[in-house]
Amino acid sequence: MARSIRSNLVLWYGVTMAAALGGFGSALYFELRSSLLREADRDLVSRAATVRHKASKYAPQQLERELEPYFRDDAYYVLRGASGEILARSRRTPGEARERMEPGPDGTSILVGRILATERARLRSFLLWIAFAGSLALGIALVGTLLLTRKALAPVARVSAEAAASHRMESGQSPSELEQLVQTCNVNLDKLQEALERQTRFTSDASHELRTPLSILLTETELALKKERAAEEYRSALETILRAARRMKGVIDGLLTLARADAGQIPIRNETVALRPLVEETLRLLQPIAVGRSVALSSELADLSVPGDPERLRDVVTNLVINAVRYNREGGHVAIRLREESREAELSVADTGVGIPESDRPHIFDRFYRVDKARSREQGGTGLGLAITKWIVEAHRGTISFSSREGEGTTFTVRLPMRPSQFSP
Repeated sequence: MARSIRSNLVLWYGVTMAAALGGFGSALYFELRSSLLREADRDLVSRAATVRHKASKYAPQQLERELEPYFRDDAYYVLRGASGEILARSRRTPGEARERMEPGPDGTSILVGRILATERARLRSFLLWIAFAGSLALGIALVGTLLLTRKALAPVARVSAEAAASHRMESGQSPSELEQLVQTCNVNLDKLQEALERQTRFTSDASHELRTPLSILLTETELALKKERAAEEYRSALETILRAARRMKGVIDGLLTLARADAGQIPIRNETVALRPLVEETLRLLQPIAVGRSVALSSELADLSVPGDPERLRDVVTNLVINAVRYNREGGHVAIRLREESREAELSVADTGVGIPESDRPHIFDRFYRVDKARSREQGGTGLGLAITKWIVEAHRGTISFSSREGEGTTFTVRLPMRPSQFSP
């Protein structure tokens, strides 16, 4: 089980503090030990000098009596002759002690030593004091750290509680270190709220879009089956059912496309696409629709190529031209222009239709959003064409924009990079 931040902070601070106190205490201990040993060495040198001075004046038997007052404590000496024989020595015999060998007079050698019982006792006492003081300091530090971390992490607990409750957090109420986290959480909560609202609206719109053709389909079917009818009446009912089914299929196909696009399940091919023949072919296919609505199509196309998916780019041209025809006035005109602009291929589709009201412009690329809903339904629109178009353009690292004047018309402009680039669905 993962430890909490508070536990980790207290643990690591405790380990760090213990290591620091241990290092500091060890340094003091070894410094004191070295100081005591240096002091003992100076004492031994002084005693050896005394033995050397006395040995130069007295015979060995008299020397022991002369040196006895100087070696009544834990110190001792041994005076050896040039051949190693013992000439004089103290009553205390050598043992486990600090010893030092010094030269004596006339080729003799002097061994002086001292049992460091006092020094050892001082070191033991100092070690116990260091251990007690260090433990006390460590305990106080840990308690202080626990209290400080509890106070310091209180804003984190508050932020976590508010985030868990999906509440927007008050900015400026947290420490500066957490302010960025608060702002990030607020941004993500806003995005989540917006996504939920968009999903709710999307579901509601999809249900509404499918309910109308489904109601038509059921009504026509029930009326056709209610009693025997003439062949013309059956044919009329079937045509109405067919139109409703096609509309439902258009909505479902659009929804499926956008759902797969949102999930990243639609691959975008990266081929060299010649735009001029692609646009010309699309316009030939759409010419009958334009003629049926008394709308003239004209084009001015440059020979440009872009990297991309030809089928998806054909969908972009189709959606823009069909919208321009559908929302045009009778006897209107649609001008399609393709040119190079700042090393980008610029495709513009301009119509002479009713234009887009200013209040509708921020939502023009929203799913299921239509400026004239009644007219759009009559003409078979699903409200998904521009949303799909925007996704295709952005998947090709391009941009789409529009300008419109009410009563005069609308122009959609697509810009696509002419250099190879990395595509993502």
